[in-house]
Amino acid sequence: ISDKSLKAIQEDYPNIHFTGTYNHSQSPFILKAFDIGILPYRDNEFFWHFRPLKFFEYAAAGLPTISARSDQLKEFSTDFVKVVPSQAEKWIEAIDAQLKADRVTTRKIGMEIASRFIWEDMTNDLLEKIHSYL
Repeated sequence: ISDKSLKAIQEDYPNIHFTGTYNHSQSPFILKAFDIGILPYRDNEFFWHFRPLKFFEYAAAGLPTISARSDQLKEFSTDFVKVVPSQAEKWIEAIDAQLKADRVTTRKIGMEIASRFIWEDMTNDLLEKIHSYL
C-alpha cells in the first residue's frame, strides 16, 4: 500500500489509524485505543493450524477478537473470540457483535487466557516438544 493510499483510507475512515513501526513495549498503550482485535489471516490450511500470537496480546488487553479460521482458537470462549469464515457479511456481523460485547466480561476472559498462556511457558512447552523428538 502506498503512502497516498494510506492517506486516502484515513480520510475516508477517520477511525482507522496506521501507526507505522513502534517498539513492542508500546503495544499495551497502543492496544488501549483499540475497540476490538482483528486477525484477518488468509483462509488456507497453513493458517487453519497455527496459533496466532497476536491473539494473546489482544487477550492480555481484554480486546474482544475476530479471527479468520484458526483451529487453535476453537478452545477459547466465543464470548471472547469469534472465528468467522471468509465471507464479508460474516465478518461484519462478528465485528458488530464484538463492538457490543460487555467489556467487563471480555477483560475477565482475556486476563484468564493471558494468565494461562504466558510467553515463557509457551516457549518452554515448545522446547520440550522439540527435545522429545530429538
